[in-house]
Amino acid sequence: MPAQQMAFLPQNPLFIPPDTPPATHPTNAGFYLIPASGGWMPPMIPGMPPNPFMPQPLINPEAVLMRQRSLKKPNQTKSLQLRHEMIIRNSDSGKIMGVKGRRVALVEQMTNTVISFQKVDSKSKERTLTITASSMEDIERAKDLIIETIKRNMSPIRADQAVHEVPEEEDENENDISIETTQDGMLKLCCSDPQVLQAAQEALSEYLRARARPSAEEREKRKERRKSMPLQASHPEPPPKVFYE
Repeated sequence: MPAQQMAFLPQNPLFIPPDTPPATHPTNAGFYLIPASGGWMPPMIPGMPPNPFMPQPLINPEAVLMRQRSLKKPNQTKSLQLRHEMIIRNSDSGKIMGVKGRRVALVEQMTNTVISFQKVDSKSKERTLTITASSMEDIERAKDLIIETIKRNMSPIRADQAVHEVPEEEDENENDISIETTQDGMLKLCCSDPQVLQAAQEALSEYLRARARPSAEEREKRKERRKSMPLQASHPEPPPKVFYE
């Protein structure tokens, strides 16, 4: 039996463990880098795994938290801006622009819009205005104010100012006098207030009398004409007929 068992063993063993115990540290130890403060993990001895029960701070926790917040922060979407183009006459640009752009600045402030003027040649007849706003209501209000400003050739009136100014305008309009001229050369004055109509009649009559009254120079000229042409009779023009209602 011992002879048969020994027959299966190889004549030369493949591996023989050394007689000396293994060294805890290698003879030729490598080198490692010294980490920066709070940036890298603490140095480790080569060949030794890190301790799982001890925290290994790789990055500052506050920096990690701020980075996560910046990644999760949604992008702020800009409000939708609408644009509308309006064509006006180039000659009306000054009416809506005003002195140093004050009128158009007031329109922009009242309607929450941005109005830009197209650069054109001074000889061009038309000019394009671009109105930018967040809603179509503001654009329509801006268009109405632009048209009104061009017609009146005055700055737009604010809502708080219009409340105080409307009654005065109504009082003035009640006493307005309408003047009409017919084809026959007659002049008609119409007014609802008889006192105002009488005052207008007196003022008009005084104006006509003063105009029909010749001045001193005209009198001298007439005398000279009469001396040079005594046989010609002068036919003065009849004064215009005025009717009051």
